Amino acid sequence: MLIRTPHCTQQILPRTAGKWWQWSFNIPKEDHPRENNTASNFVRGQQGPVWFLADSLSGTVKRTCTTLAGRSIMVGLLTGECDKSDPTLHSDQNVRQCATEGNDYGVIGATLDGVRLQNLDQDNRIDFGFYNLTIPADNIYKEKPGTYKAFTNGFFAFAFLGSLPHGTHDLHRAYTGCWLVSTRPK
Repeated sequence: MLIRTPHCTQQILPRTAGKWWQWSFNIPKEDHPRENNTASNFVRGQQGPVWFLADSLSGTVKRTCTTLAGRSIMVGLLTGECDKSDPTLHSDQNVRQCATEGNDYGVIGATLDGVRLQNLDQDNRIDFGFYNLTIPADNIYKEKPGTYKAFTNGFFAFAFLGSLPHGTHDLHRAYTGCWLVSTRPK
């Protein structure tokens, strides 16, 4: 069951979106559940009441994972993060634009146990805002290690598993992104 309360979209998701990115950056490439989908890698770095599912960049990915009772799951449907490790991003506005522009024309969808989740595009676009992101060596994104000012924006699904019966559940998600490219005359 996706939480659809104003408290969730205004309180929990915004606070948690940047944590999803920090979690994803902190897992070494060889152990990252996006590339190496095992039960032991799913639990790597998970703590607290909200656990995260790794993103997938393309194609169909099947993941099986088990979580503790009372946990919630957060998954990025279409999300962007940009930070000042990129030398072409000279201002806060450049960083924010970089993080948001790929999400502006995205199309997303998801089902949980065969039931289409409604209003994902309206309720779950989150501006996490600016924060300090620590990027370790050997990160899956191949970014330069360090601590940088970052901005996160995107669409997230948040499942409160305490409201689901004990057992197996299927979450399917689909997304497409579109970047508008402008050209200048030579």
